[in-house]
Amino acid sequence: MAATALASVHPPLSVFTGPPSRLSARAPRAVSETMYRTATSYMAESGSARKYRGIHLVGVGTLAHQPPGRAENGVAVVARSVIGSYRHLATAQKGHARGAPGYSVYVNRKIGRALAALAHSWGWTPNQVTFVSAGHTVAAFVLLIVLPAVWWNGLLVAGLLAFGYAWDSADGQLARLRGGGSLAGEWLDHFVDAGKLAALHLVVLVALWRHGSGVGEGWLVVPLCYSVVGVTTFFGMLLNDLLKSKKGVASTHARGGGTFRRSMVLLPTDYGVLCLCFILWGWTAGFLVVYTALAIANGLFLGLAAVKWFGEVRDLDRTESQP
Repeated sequence: MAATALASVHPPLSVFTGPPSRLSARAPRAVSETMYRTATSYMAESGSARKYRGIHLVGVGTLAHQPPGRAENGVAVVARSVIGSYRHLATAQKGHARGAPGYSVYVNRKIGRALAALAHSWGWTPNQVTFVSAGHTVAAFVLLIVLPAVWWNGLLVAGLLAFGYAWDSADGQLARLRGGGSLAGEWLDHFVDAGKLAALHLVVLVALWRHGSGVGEGWLVVPLCYSVVGVTTFFGMLLNDLLKSKKGVASTHARGGGTFRRSMVLLPTDYGVLCLCFILWGWTAGFLVVYTALAIANGLFLGLAAVKWFGEVRDLDRTESQP
């Protein structure tokens, strides 16, 4: 229920949410009935920084951007703590899609949840988090191209890529924490993801050419093929959901249906696993074996998935054509 709607039901009170440092300049946002009851319960406690179920009541302000702690015009100011935001996100997670691999679901999503709670306490927007994610990834690309293929560089690259992936999970979770995302934010997220997937393997190609002593030219075909597979898979997933949504079919995350066993089987297709394989970057032979195995696994997955996706879309056409 939005704050404006709450104000019409409960005229004395409008509710603000967000980090304490940004409350006075923030417009009312959607809040739950629980948050409204919390604010009304502690209305008389203005400025006392009370806490209830992870929600901090910082104080009372006004629509004229008075600082928290003022009891004027009956406008309650409510802010979530980092822990409160983290707990709240437990009830606002995306569904476990059938095609979601294990690292993304059981590791990356939880790290992203913690980062989203921190970003919320710092007053960041989802778009800012998207740029932070991109910054980590670009930094990893630079290290791959500029520095030699040694073990410590591999650790740095793997860490930057993994944290970039975690921040990529955090932007959507932060959007849900703030009451919902935007079309512009979703576009930016997918745009950055597409660039990341296309560029990563091309960066690997350049890095192997520059620093991979003893690497034959034949190995350079692997990142080229992997780039094609990665971009095509990403595009296919997005297009699949887009076309199905036109027929009223829910997205893969909304439909759910994922299981632990299925997620473990799909681990080789997980971007997080690809990030971690750069730990082997200093051991070129070992890296190439693992990297090539992942490329083959992703190619096989794309082939099988493409047949399945095409069949599903064709079935929708047939259903529509039936009288």
